[in-house]
Amino acid sequence: MRQRTQHTVGLYLGTIAALGVAGLLWADGSASSAKTSKATLALTPLGPTTPVYSTTDFLPVTSASDLSRKKLEFSASQKTADITVGGGTVTVAWNPPSQFAIKSGSTTTPLQVNALTRGLNPAGITLANKQKYVLAFPRALPAAKGGMVLTYRSGGVQKGSIGGQNILLFNENADGVYSMSDSYRMENGATAVAFFAPLSKYIATKNGIFEITEVAEDGSSLSYTPYVGKTGKFSWNPMLDATAEVHAIYKSKGGDLSLAINSRGQAAETVAIPGDYELQNGLVYSTRINQLAAVIVPKSGGTLTVTEGATTKADWGKPFNFEFTAVKKNGKVTISPTSIHIKGKGGEEYAKFARDTFEALPEVFLIVDGKATSIGKMEFG
Repeated sequence: MRQRTQHTVGLYLGTIAALGVAGLLWADGSASSAKTSKATLALTPLGPTTPVYSTTDFLPVTSASDLSRKKLEFSASQKTADITVGGGTVTVAWNPPSQFAIKSGSTTTPLQVNALTRGLNPAGITLANKQKYVLAFPRALPAAKGGMVLTYRSGGVQKGSIGGQNILLFNENADGVYSMSDSYRMENGATAVAFFAPLSKYIATKNGIFEITEVAEDGSSLSYTPYVGKTGKFSWNPMLDATAEVHAIYKSKGGDLSLAINSRGQAAETVAIPGDYELQNGLVYSTRINQLAAVIVPKSGGTLTVTEGATTKADWGKPFNFEFTAVKKNGKVTISPTSIHIKGKGGEEYAKFARDTFEALPEVFLIVDGKATSIGKMEFG
């Protein structure tokens, strides 16, 4: 029986220090000691304009404004609201119409309005257990009867390295306590989007698969052992516009392994444990117009089976297929708008296409009795 060697990776809170936001001047904190080996630590900012999507953002989502995040609600007469983070209480104060501040312990820090995001700039805070944390406020919106609604999430990541590849650990429910219920992303090049996958027992890196055995509650470390079993490969090629950044999360049907992959105009390949996989979440982000361009319907594209020593391919994108229900009556054909489904080459279904996603609009063909006839360019809306 082969012996598995356990490692501990030190992680560090990715802050917004580079933005110069008040209250974030603790970038020199030390990392926890590693027993066998430790990753080199680095800061990774999640700035106020960085699009952040995580496992709870979907099911279903049709626009960026629909993304689910925790909410703080103020009535017209209520000027403070509390957030429980890391076992302590953080208070957000509102001075109508648009002044905000956050209080953690004895420190009060103004929250600056960000006109670009219609939210507030992130704030660095110190929790009751002395842990450093970042809260982000993507939206600050007027509510009924003179009230206000703030949405909030974690504004930083814990960053380390596994198998020679950076891993970013995201506090999914913004409670300040890290666990296997949180999310992660493997860094694999420049990306306009922070898209996080559910943390699972096994995660795949470009240099192998690793079993996660423990996550420190303060996010300072995670322990892992190399996977030594059978493997196959998963190759994913989204045939979309070169300015479209495509993200996908595939998860094994048993839930033991999640694959978080992204691509911009080229194929991506990763190692995987043999078994059946389904798409859990997917999105298309336009780097040309800097906005969410499309959401991929979970579980569309069917089941993909990875076998030992072989490569399983999943091709997305063009050519697109339109599926709809039509009724012919009195010489007229009526198509129900709610019956229209847009599917790509791999059977993946697009819940929404935003206007101006592509530099060149895809051409649409009507196929009757095997003969294809162009009916123009595809419009979005």
